[in-house]
Amino acid sequence: MCYRDGMGVEQNIKRAFELFQQAAEAGDVDAQYCLGQAYENGQGVAQSDQLAEEWYAKGAAAGDSDAQEILDILRKRTHG
Repeated sequence: MCYRDGMGVEQNIKRAFELFQQAAEAGDVDAQYCLGQAYENGQGVAQSDQLAEEWYAKGAAAGDSDAQEILDILRKRTHG
């Protein structure tokens, strides 16, 4: 989050994405949510609702209620 927000280091969105991806793939629920945000908003990566939905779904399956809420909104927006 420090790279994403520029806290204590120079802001580097691409580096933040790389670190979120590593942590998310290792099962970190917070990183899965952040990766969903990155894909949803095109932060450090090309925007992709499909990949955002996949990462939010992983976080939601692990019990992240925020990820579930955003997932529901994203699905309504993209799937009608």
